[in-house]
Amino acid sequence: MLAALLDEGGGGSGGTFSDEEIVDFMLALLVAGYETTSTIMTLAVKFLTETPHALAQLKVTFPFLPLTHFLD
Repeated sequence: MLAALLDEGGGGSGGTFSDEEIVDFMLALLVAGYETTSTIMTLAVKFLTETPHALAQLKVTFPFLPLTHFLD
């Protein structure tokens, strides 16, 4: 992603991004990725606790996962 920012330059104007703009963009991607991951993980655990059939199927498909400690 950083390579694309450095290669392409800023927007459609033909200019380049400043160092500050690149840092701001990368921080925004980091924070957005963190929030998205935590939200998806929370929803997945909620779904598994509310859907016993899905949890049972997950345990059969991936028997090595330590799910018994968290979801039983």
